[in-house]
Amino acid sequence: MMFSPAVRDLLAAAEHAREGWDKEPAPQLYTEALDLVRDDEPARRSIRLLRGLALVELEDFEAAAQELGELLPNLEGREQLEALLGLGRASMWMERTDQAYAFAERSLELAERLGDDDALGPALALLSQTHGIRGQEGDLDRAVELGDRALETWTPGTRAIDLAAHSSLHALTHYWAGGYARAAELGRHARELGGDVHNPAALLDGGSTEGLALAALGRHAEAIELFDATIARARELDSIGGIAYALNCSTAPLRDVLDLAESRRRNEEAIELYRRAGFDSGVMQGEIDLIFTDLLEDEVARVERALPDLWERARHGTGWERWLAPGRLSVARAEMALRAKRPEAAVEGALEAIEIARPIGRLKYDVSARMVLGTALLELGRDQEAVAQLRTTVEGADRLGHPLTRWQARAALGRALYGVGEDEGAAAAYREAAEIIRGFASTLKPERADPLLASSPVREILRTG
Repeated sequence: MMFSPAVRDLLAAAEHAREGWDKEPAPQLYTEALDLVRDDEPARRSIRLLRGLALVELEDFEAAAQELGELLPNLEGREQLEALLGLGRASMWMERTDQAYAFAERSLELAERLGDDDALGPALALLSQTHGIRGQEGDLDRAVELGDRALETWTPGTRAIDLAAHSSLHALTHYWAGGYARAAELGRHARELGGDVHNPAALLDGGSTEGLALAALGRHAEAIELFDATIARARELDSIGGIAYALNCSTAPLRDVLDLAESRRRNEEAIELYRRAGFDSGVMQGEIDLIFTDLLEDEVARVERALPDLWERARHGTGWERWLAPGRLSVARAEMALRAKRPEAAVEGALEAIEIARPIGRLKYDVSARMVLGTALLELGRDQEAVAQLRTTVEGADRLGHPLTRWQARAALGRALYGVGEDEGAAAAYREAAEIIRGFASTLKPERADPLLASSPVREILRTG
């Protein structure tokens, strides 16, 4: 399409803005270009499309969806495909899951029909991401499969901003599925590529997901250092979403090393930022994090007060919280019952948590629920059943590789084995738990290791093992 020199200059300036850290001027530059092509409807459609895509990149999703939605019926070919991809991304982040899924399916179908190899990877990526947000049975496996195909299909050297974004989100998909090493690798790639192409969301979210994966692998010192750097960078870039996500995620390794005061402070700040941004999933995840902090502090009554409202909000969720929240809340409810000395309720809650976690593919919460189940069965005197459950828990914990889960599972198994008179097996389980603790503590700075080693559960394991 031929444009006047003045229009070409404005479009070039807008493109330059989109390629830099400060993308804010891009929509206004496109608006100024539109004023110069008032009587050329094809040119106006093309420039409005660019403006809509720029709004997606600026995370002004409502405005982007309105712009692109108005344009879509009048677009054809590659322009229609670009609009579908933009609408899919905007709908996903606005937690309009059904719309996002429909746009993703249409974009993939159109990319294949047009033979557009450069758009095939992004279309597969979008469909992967919408499976991840939907969270129905089999969706997580499908998200992993499609996301991997997107990376394999991606035309080298093209759409680097989109590639950085997909690497970031696909890292999170692998994390949810328990593939922590792959999640760390993808998160690092997103962080590095996001920095290269000036994509703040990929840079910051990739760093946060990498931190989560490192912590899950037991590399807590690296994870905490990366989180602190990511939070600082997000503040420099004034990215509300980036700050909030990094703060929320950073509490996972802090809870593991029992820095509960700092963990609580970060969640509370993240919740406030997410409320300001109107991102309900982020608010809920921060509040659920606080429940797990409460459990570590034996604040059972506080958890009991918070759970009903969170369950009700999860039932009405439209985004990730539709499936993320029930998995976490069900484990929290089971653990609450266990701490409140209600083993029958703990068994019921743990079985419910397993039924939620297994179809989705959340090994982490399946393992956590089985640990509660085995412990509750032991308290009910159902020792043989407890041993069977806790052996399965140890196997699952080893597949995950998370050191804290591995030693907690072995300690619980050791208690159960003592209960059935298998003293030798119990002693071996405690020895293994103690070895894992000592190995993990050796990777931490003294100010992190000492409170952990001084905690009552850890002291008991070390004394027994």
